[in-house]
Amino acid sequence: MTIEQAEVEAQKKAAAGRALELVRPGTVVGLGSGSTARYFIAGHGADEIDPTVNCLKGRGGALLREKIVAHASRRFVVIADESKLVGRLGRGPVPIEVLPFLWEATSRAIESLGGRPALRLAAGQPYKTDNDNLILDTTFGAVDAQLGTAIHAIPGVLEHGLFFGIARAAIIGCASGLRILGELG
Repeated sequence: MTIEQAEVEAQKKAAAGRALELVRPGTVVGLGSGSTARYFIAGHGADEIDPTVNCLKGRGGALLREKIVAHASRRFVVIADESKLVGRLGRGPVPIEVLPFLWEATSRAIESLGGRPALRLAAGQPYKTDNDNLILDTTFGAVDAQLGTAIHAIPGVLEHGLFFGIARAAIIGCASGLRILGELG
């Protein structure tokens, strides 16, 4: 592990430790996925987080299940290191989970929204999600909630990685300590 990777891990661990203070006896918790889940049992990591706690998730491939858990929880808290902070979502591609059936037609419909979808591959084969679906990593540039609504309207789209208005707070591990966005209470 490089020094930079160790620092990122330390930031995530510090953020997860602070988030554990939100868990009380009798609390039902939802498990996230990705590297943050090793440290924390009641939240999710994110690929990008904006100043108002909207986030982009799913580059790890579990976006549909993560969104189900987020919506099922009373308090959804994002835990991340400072490298995930962005001024506006869309720095990287938006993962879009699609049915394998006629995925090419779904891809063309996404293109009509201004996106540039690319089928995610693993070892030269289409990457399969936990639900045996495909992911189109789609570059749009800056994104907003209206784009998320438009993506959902496309037949064949199951979910996208845009989380607008879902998280109540974000706990960000920074080199200088912890930074809290939104409301933890």
